[in-house]
Amino acid sequence: MARRDLDELCRRHAALLREDRRVEAVSLALELAPALASAGRTTRAQGLLLGTLDAAGEEPALRVSLGMLYLHRGEATRAAQELDLAVLLYKGRGDGRGLGRCLEGRARCHAVGGDPGHAALDLEEAARHLGECGLVSDAARCRQEAAALRLGRGETRAAAGLLAEAMRGARAAGDRALVARVHHQLGNLAFLGSRLDEAARQYGLARRLARRLEEPALRAALVFQLANVAFLRGQARRAERLGRAALAASRRLGDPAGRARSLHLLGVLAQARGRTEEAREHLVESLAAKEGLGDRAGAMATRCQLGHLELQEGRLSEARARLEPATGDPSGVPASHRAQAALLLAHVAWESGSPAEARAHLERARALFQAAEDPVGSADAMHLEACMEAEADRPEAAFALVASCRELYREAQDRRGLAGVMVLDGVLARRRGDLAGSSRLLAAAARRLRALEDCPRLALACVAAAATHRRRGRWRAAALRLEAARGALAGTRARLPAARVDLEAARLAHAQGRLEEAVRNADRAARSYREAGAAGGEALALGEAAWARLRSGADPDGARSALLEAAGRLEDAGLRRDARRARERVAGDGRGPPAGLPSE
Repeated sequence: MARRDLDELCRRHAALLREDRRVEAVSLALELAPALASAGRTTRAQGLLLGTLDAAGEEPALRVSLGMLYLHRGEATRAAQELDLAVLLYKGRGDGRGLGRCLEGRARCHAVGGDPGHAALDLEEAARHLGECGLVSDAARCRQEAAALRLGRGETRAAAGLLAEAMRGARAAGDRALVARVHHQLGNLAFLGSRLDEAARQYGLARRLARRLEEPALRAALVFQLANVAFLRGQARRAERLGRAALAASRRLGDPAGRARSLHLLGVLAQARGRTEEAREHLVESLAAKEGLGDRAGAMATRCQLGHLELQEGRLSEARARLEPATGDPSGVPASHRAQAALLLAHVAWESGSPAEARAHLERARALFQAAEDPVGSADAMHLEACMEAEADRPEAAFALVASCRELYREAQDRRGLAGVMVLDGVLARRRGDLAGSSRLLAAAARRLRALEDCPRLALACVAAAATHRRRGRWRAAALRLEAARGALAGTRARLPAARVDLEAARLAHAQGRLEEAVRNADRAARSYREAGAAGGEALALGEAAWARLRSGADPDGARSALLEAAGRLEDAGLRRDARRARERVAGDGRGPPAGLPSE
């Protein structure tokens, strides 16, 4: 509306107040205030509403309009105060329709203020009042919005009930746009429960409706969610294509929240494919955008991913600094996000040689994943615990955990998780002497991870396969697996996987009698582990170098002393199996391991 027209209406409103035509003045004020705010004249709009309240007496609709004006100006607390007063006035009048609209506004205040729980409660109450007034479509819309907030908090059961009611209302009202949005949220519900086929079906239904209804914002959100489904299904190239399409759409629509989400996804994809610098750029940009929007839950998810990247690159202190704040204030943050932070801290503590701390974080992660009904997160926690039990020389406990997490990954259709647990299965098979079975499992895992383009896990599978080939005396095959591991890590800064490659190269050279080369590789691995702050890995590498020196006959007393020191450090780091082997090597004659003890 032109400025001259607005000024003319303001004069008309003043005249109505002078003539004591209160009803007409209130009606014009409710129409005029939003127009003034849209024109950037918020102070004039505030004065208009306050003046009308003074002249016409308490009118809840004016309080609602004033509250929404404060919200428009970013004053969420003042907005909530006005809307609280309006709620009391509407309840006193028994006006269900007005109360429903007022509660919708107050829900927006809570959402902007970072309190999605109270926002959802207001929307649910608004839906009840609007439904009682016969506003079926409006009630269904409130339930759909409340369900979205519940899903954001990980409250899947409450969300499922709300979405069922919302779908019934949307269909009864013939509101096809709302039906599409409910299908979208049903897809999100299935996605959070790791039911990927159902999620893809619901997203597909919503996408077809959005295309026919010309809903570009909804279509962009659905493209993003389909990219997530493709990633979890192991379709890396399709996921990246859809992720880039979602980013382009969010930029076209001027949607900063959609842009931040798309950047996060592209960062995750780049990290999985070994493009760590690109991953960091996307994730840092996403985090800045989410913090600017006040998206606490989204910002925590991106901090966790950056912490994972730091862990993968062997910057354990930086990873800890990223992750520790994420386990603090839970307000407005889903339990699954806090669980992910705790699980990554368990990884950091384990790599740092602090097994007691690792187990404490792991217990917290498992409890939070269970509370969030997150089967994939629970499986990830079991996977780490299985690794810890195996290194602590408790193979039976490790076998039981592997079986449980394999079942969870299978039910969740998580191909990456299944391939990762297959690597651990192959390692455990080697340790119980089933070398042929270990080779088969690790080869199959490597094929799957190569197809999934998961470079860090592929490198670890290749290192594990090299160890099995070494145990079988297949030196050439072992060397080829190590070359494949280095190829998977090319262009990345994954310091810890690279250190594992060097350590296995030292063991292979040692097994072939090339002891000087073994010492060089072990020393290089020890330096990498030391720079990362990975105490257990450093002790492993130092023990390997000391044993090679002992076998070469160079300074046997010094080598034995170094082995014993490494054994103590391995025990402290929770690597009991390796500590036992180091002590048995000291007890040997220096020419090889004691009888019956495999060289690993």
